[in-house]
Amino acid sequence: MRRKQDDVSDAVIQTACRLLSTEGAEALTTRRIAAEAGTTTMALYTRFGGKEGVTAAVYVEGFLKMERALSRAMKGNSDPVSAIVAGALAYRRFGLRHAPYYGVMFHRTVQGFEPDEECRRVALRSLDLLGLQVQRAIDDSQVDLDVMSMTLAVWALCHGATSIELDHATSMIPDPEAGLDAAIRALLRGFSIGTA
Repeated sequence: MRRKQDDVSDAVIQTACRLLSTEGAEALTTRRIAAEAGTTTMALYTRFGGKEGVTAAVYVEGFLKMERALSRAMKGNSDPVSAIVAGALAYRRFGLRHAPYYGVMFHRTVQGFEPDEECRRVALRSLDLLGLQVQRAIDDSQVDLDVMSMTLAVWALCHGATSIELDHATSMIPDPEAGLDAAIRALLRGFSIGTA
């Protein structure tokens, strides 16, 4: 999904996220988004092709933001286990700070939206970043593990913990960030990663 990067397009995406956050997916209509973004429905259709295109743009923008957050968190970390933990915590913080994006990215908050192939390619780049650190950790630990399976296990733990927290179901966990840190380290130790 390609779109022209400009102030109007950015305003449309921000407006869609605000509406999702404050009123839910039902508020996402082309007329409403255009009016609140200070543009016209014609401009919205020209840039995005309608509501589906706006949703795709929110999806892509969310993954780009998450990719940058993960990259910053893991960059320059010589210890791959620490890099994985840093990435996991960045994932959690992203989800909490950008819940409207996270909802479109993972929880299908906009009914009927299905990301196309280009959207999915952007989405997979953040998983690839995590996979590079998992590969390093497996190599350093000299264990016989499938990188993709281990990456999916780490991602599933990050996503599950973040989603639980977004659903306000963490009252039994006194410190969710410390809990995620400990859980990721325990998962890796269970597979003899980082124990050498």
